[in-house]
Amino acid sequence: MERDLVTTGSDAAIHPPATAFRDSHWGSHTYVWPDLESFLANDAPKDGVHAFELTSETGTLTYEFYVRVRPGTPLVAHFHGNAPRRENDLPVITGLGVSSDLDASLFVLSDPVLSLDDTVTLGWHIGPAWLGVHPVTVAVVDHLARVSNAPRVVAWGGSGGGYAALRVARDIDTCVALVWNPQTNVDRYAPEPVDTFRRVAGFVPGFAFTNVRGFNLTHASTTTEFRGTAIVLQERTDWHFRTHLAPMLTVLDPEVDLERLEEEVVSEIGDHLVTVVSHWGQGHAPPPKAVLRQLLAALSSTSDVDLLTIARDTTPLLAAAAALATEVDPFTASPSAPLDDGTDANETPLDTVGQLAERALAGDEEALTDARRAMVSLVELTEADAHAPAARVIATLLYLKASRHHGVDDLDHLRDVLAALFRDVERLMDDDTLRGALALLHVAVQFAPGFGSTELWDTASSRIAALLSAPSDGEGPQDERSDRATWAQVRDFVSGHRPNSSLAALLAETPDSSGPTPS
Repeated sequence: MERDLVTTGSDAAIHPPATAFRDSHWGSHTYVWPDLESFLANDAPKDGVHAFELTSETGTLTYEFYVRVRPGTPLVAHFHGNAPRRENDLPVITGLGVSSDLDASLFVLSDPVLSLDDTVTLGWHIGPAWLGVHPVTVAVVDHLARVSNAPRVVAWGGSGGGYAALRVARDIDTCVALVWNPQTNVDRYAPEPVDTFRRVAGFVPGFAFTNVRGFNLTHASTTTEFRGTAIVLQERTDWHFRTHLAPMLTVLDPEVDLERLEEEVVSEIGDHLVTVVSHWGQGHAPPPKAVLRQLLAALSSTSDVDLLTIARDTTPLLAAAAALATEVDPFTASPSAPLDDGTDANETPLDTVGQLAERALAGDEEALTDARRAMVSLVELTEADAHAPAARVIATLLYLKASRHHGVDDLDHLRDVLAALFRDVERLMDDDTLRGALALLHVAVQFAPGFGSTELWDTASSRIAALLSAPSDGEGPQDERSDRATWAQVRDFVSGHRPNSSLAALLAETPDSSGPTPS
């Protein structure tokens, strides 16, 4: 078993060694310290997972976290939210897929309360009633920031992790929190996970977190005690907007206009917060990873940062996400139709890729430049976002057509666009919807047989035939037999591009000119 002598702080004393061992779940060395004080006495923490025991008269709790030190850079601290898990899944080390490429020191905490019982999946990084975890976290983060000479701390997380990150920013004046859809008062969250947490963490049934100002970020004391700053991303269709974010904002600024927040997207609230209220998904959906990467990269700069400017710089990505999440039909939307975010479509690059590509095809070369910028954002979105692949495919095909029309020869860029397109095509292979089939028809027509266009056409034809023959009750999102507008587009597309195909003949045999009639 590896053992290390660690030189401590100013007195240069020899500190009792930490024990390192191979963790079968995480796969890296875990450095085990006797206690919190031992870790805080170490001025040169090694990269890897660290752990120590927290004890009280009631019990013992394992505090486990990942550290990576890059001297002189910001310390980026991640807090996870809900963490359903299987056996041996502790510690929960998340967020590295987004943050590991940053030129920054890292701290990732596995919520200690998860080790108490497998039934608890969300603990808000509060800790049990008999041992407060938050003061320990503030001490560890402060220590890591000091020994790494970090110019600032960036605490980030979503939902329950957003709550934890905001609490850290509340208590550390050099901290900027980056959070999305955060809870601000545990009592206002869903009763079942809150009750489970109370039971496992030793709080009395019905314990009111609302009444404890350190736990309640909507408490009046937040106005005077919030020492750091924050960028708060909020999906406007999420119930957290009114139930969690709004009460906190009204504490920080009693005159805040919630309707204006939705209209302006990016807003400054008092001296502490910048809000970004937009639409990138339905309900409690996290923002696209591309947005988080851009914000984290900006906040990880060693130079001074302006939160309002950084937030506004994300609007092209947010506009692209809004275009994919909007209820406007992506197959029929007019090229001049504005986005559903209060922004005029003429204010590029806030347009969708498809809208800009349409303008480029009409001869607008400047629109192609803006389309390329928006396309780069969409390429990033396709890496992890499986939402609305049919809409992205249509937009991407229009962009490729416009690029060919204007003679674009940037092979690296076009290769990235094609890779994104094929990712979405793969997703469409598991999509049984009519719009998914229509998107496959578009791909099949635009690409040569060597790219598998025949197989794509046959797959789409089979799905359309299945929809034509399937019984319909006219109910539910999966029942598309009555979607007459999309059926009309299918008929027009097939008759215009493959009028002699078997699919064209099958569609011609259907009595209803717009689509099959629900039974």
